[in-house]
Amino acid sequence: MELIDHARRYRELGLHPIPVGPHKAPLIPSWKQYQTMPPTDSELTEWFEGENKPNIAVVLGRGMIAVDLDGPGAGDLLRERGITFPVGAPLSRTGNGQHILLKVAEPIGDAVGILNTQGGKPQVDIRGVGYIIVPPSIHANGRQYEWIIPPEGIIPMAPQSLIDLIKSRRAPTENPMNAPGWQAIAMKGVGEGQRDSTCARLAGYFLGKNITPDLTKMILGEIFAKNCSPRFSYADVAKTVDSIVRKRGTIDGGGTPTVQHISEVVSELFASLDESPVRLVPTGMSDLDWFLSGGFQPGDLVYLGARPGVGKTALALQMVVGAAKTGIGCLVVSREMTNLAIARRVLSQQARIDGTRLKKIQGAKHLLPKITEVLSSLSTLPVWFTDTTTTIKQVWELAENLIENASIGLIVVDHLQLMGSPKHGHDKRAQVEAASKDLKNMAMHFKIPVFCMSTLSRPSDKGNARPGLHSLRDSGELEHDADVVLLLHREMGSETAECMVAKNRDGHVGISRLKFEPPFLSFASLDSFSPTEVKPTFLPYKE
Repeated sequence: MELIDHARRYRELGLHPIPVGPHKAPLIPSWKQYQTMPPTDSELTEWFEGENKPNIAVVLGRGMIAVDLDGPGAGDLLRERGITFPVGAPLSRTGNGQHILLKVAEPIGDAVGILNTQGGKPQVDIRGVGYIIVPPSIHANGRQYEWIIPPEGIIPMAPQSLIDLIKSRRAPTENPMNAPGWQAIAMKGVGEGQRDSTCARLAGYFLGKNITPDLTKMILGEIFAKNCSPRFSYADVAKTVDSIVRKRGTIDGGGTPTVQHISEVVSELFASLDESPVRLVPTGMSDLDWFLSGGFQPGDLVYLGARPGVGKTALALQMVVGAAKTGIGCLVVSREMTNLAIARRVLSQQARIDGTRLKKIQGAKHLLPKITEVLSSLSTLPVWFTDTTTTIKQVWELAENLIENASIGLIVVDHLQLMGSPKHGHDKRAQVEAASKDLKNMAMHFKIPVFCMSTLSRPSDKGNARPGLHSLRDSGELEHDADVVLLLHREMGSETAECMVAKNRDGHVGISRLKFEPPFLSFASLDSFSPTEVKPTFLPYKE
């Protein structure tokens, strides 16, 4: 089999191959984009066909990790703890050990030496970001990578015992984050694979107590850093504290502003014209994407407003799955539904099965093959759910971790009025306004769209009048913060809905007509048009 055939086979299996050199260095400068999107046929041909014979690596992330058994006997370290791997887990022989590919429900970063022998090899490492070399590559020592158990179909989930081990080795203490006393235990120092994350957590704690950055650096540098093994440098402590200060400044509206002369901006603009087009997040509705010039843009704050029961969560979940199928990682934050309820809705939409039948599947055993097929497909998507996040600050921290380890490209919040903002007490209007501004800051900081749902005020006439920008509940500031405002309207009992593009900073406004399918809680476009048309024949939107 030719090298190009191996690369294509990996892509067929949902793995994202990239070319690397004999010393594991990537041969393309922008390899990180393939954490979320697979390479194209033309890219694979350019990289792997012909006389050029690079090594092949597959990019991790998207809920996939590699267990690196480094050195003979590394597997025994896991077996001694009762940790075994599921049958069929892909297993390869490397230059110095073995790699095992597994899926995980939550993103996991690299963890070096979670198990070792007196601090040395053999040892077990976890690769959760970046990439790993795969067969038929050649190691720098001349050994060839070989599959012992090749990947076939769906990669199995990591055993919970392994996840528990990783968490216990990465955390400074086995106590929960908020448990009393964790700070004192952390100050006693941690191992090499835990120093950065522990230092960041301690820095956040001290800064949150209004201790100055300089004093925080001194405390961590003189106590925590010296207790770590190997010792953590003061320069790394200072870098970590400064990073936390910048992040806090961004979300709190502080920080040090920067300024650019127009010549610098023009230079950047000129350079950007030669780069790849901005990656948009499509909605999956052809007419709606036309209004949005292809989809949501990086840095956009998008509001989807609707009255309860109209279907805003259903529409948002369709957009999430559609985006994920193109390789865009998505974080869904829900304060209205549990993760299980959300997953049930997604299954209903994708399997085209009445959602009520999924609550009691005993009476519909004939649906199990279809359900199994769809669930297997959904389990490979780069989507993460959380139903325990209550503040925008927590969303920020989750997003930061996911972007670092799994490269997400869309954040969905359901919904704005249920997100807390402790600094504004019981003033609901102030809370909503603060949360809205923080969401916009988040979109700008991470350079990805943030899609947030909002409830609408009741129509004054208690009828079915179309909503407008003024209908966004609790604050008139929302329409000013948003780049895009979508208003979903559907009369009671009707299967025809309107998605009004009420505000669009960089595009058209108007009305997209949708068909609502009650059994599946899903939407489909009613209007269609050719991409070559100048514009669709939709109703113009006017408040």
